[in-house]
Amino acid sequence: MSKLKYYYQHRDEIIYIGCLIGFLIWLLASWITHIIFCIENKEWLFLIAGAIMVPIAWVHGTGIWFGVW
Repeated sequence: MSKLKYYYQHRDEIIYIGCLIGFLIWLLASWITHIIFCIENKEWLFLIAGAIMVPIAWVHGTGIWFGVW
């Protein structure tokens, strides 16, 4: 089977896996950004809140990237 034929048969799975990997990288990177920002600015309660409710850390980390916070 040629590589091109394999690609067209499994195109949806390849796109799904690529999007999933990108999504997981975004989650991890935004969480790490939240942790570093909170430690540098000594925002201990916010750091704990992000550890308990991880989506808070994702939103906060992404907001830091785009200059919202």
